[in-house]
Amino acid sequence: MSDEVQSSVNEPQGISKFYYSIADFNILLESGIKTEIIEKQDVFPIPHAPIWCQGMISLRGKLIPVVNLHKLLKDSKQIKSNWLLILEKEPYPQLAIRIDRLPQQQLLNDPDTDRVDSQLLPMWLKTKISVDNKTLYEANHTELFEQIIQENETSSINTAEPQTNPNPDSSGNDS
Repeated sequence: MSDEVQSSVNEPQGISKFYYSIADFNILLESGIKTEIIEKQDVFPIPHAPIWCQGMISLRGKLIPVVNLHKLLKDSKQIKSNWLLILEKEPYPQLAIRIDRLPQQQLLNDPDTDRVDSQLLPMWLKTKISVDNKTLYEANHTELFEQIIQENETSSINTAEPQTNPNPDSSGNDS
């Protein structure tokens, strides 16, 4: 007789990661990013805000911009959800993203991966993964933060440019 006990249970192999959903995009959260889910938060619109900015929220005394990823992903069908995903990645300030569904966990064991076409999707979406009849996207949220900062700086430069039309003074002459 053998004293060995054989286990009949096969433990799943692979890496387990969380993802959030925006329209048809299931976006994986990379390690090193802090997250928090909040529900039913009022978003206050900001006049003349960049297209990515849905508005601001106040959370524990901090003002946090709400990113409209539907616009950045060029998706027109927006769902009015009750959940915001707060992202925090050093050294950047916090961002809130309105997500369509609560985050879920996915086991990634030897998935099929493809590079994302940067002409069709934003640069911060790196890899497309097919697993369990789902498509997941590996994201680099640092690049998302950088894209938002760059677009914000570009829009503030465009609004700060001097007018090219002359302004007449009270006598009707150009000033």
